[in-house]
Amino acid sequence: MRHLLLTLLVGLAALVHPAGADGPWRGQVVDAETGRPLAGVVVLAFWTRSTPSLGGWAATEYHASEEVVTGPDGRFLIGSRWSYTIPLVVKVQGPEWRVFKPGYGAWRYPHEDAVDHFSRGQETELRLEPLTTKEARVAFMRAMSVPVHVPVEKRTRLMDALNIERLHLGLGGDLK
Repeated sequence: MRHLLLTLLVGLAALVHPAGADGPWRGQVVDAETGRPLAGVVVLAFWTRSTPSLGGWAATEYHASEEVVTGPDGRFLIGSRWSYTIPLVVKVQGPEWRVFKPGYGAWRYPHEDAVDHFSRGQETELRLEPLTTKEARVAFMRAMSVPVHVPVEKRTRLMDALNIERLHLGLGGDLK
């Protein structure tokens, strides 16, 4: 009986895999036009966990997140996240990113291979596009998705920044 239990435990341990997502993630957020560092940019990284269903991966839910705000030098650090998955039973995905500052639009890497440097913990520049018209800012706000899998208390800075922008643009109503 002990041998059977030991064999079962060893078999289960062999199925468990680390699901690290590299990192840490170090970056500097800059204005895409001027190249100057941007202070007060909210950076939210989040991971989700999914379980299988007959139609594929389903039941996606919150796994982990970290939210930071850039300092005067535009820099931020998101720490590494490690978890364990059981293939065909649990899958951890991420990180997904939300990078936001009122008056700015989508962010981008300066070049294609920056994503590899970023995931390996090397500092990478993220460029935020300034939006110069109210129409562009409103359009961006309407297109931006709020990560609903992340609990409200884990994305407070992002929601505060979004609500400041909504108020400034006359869009009214707080986002939750």
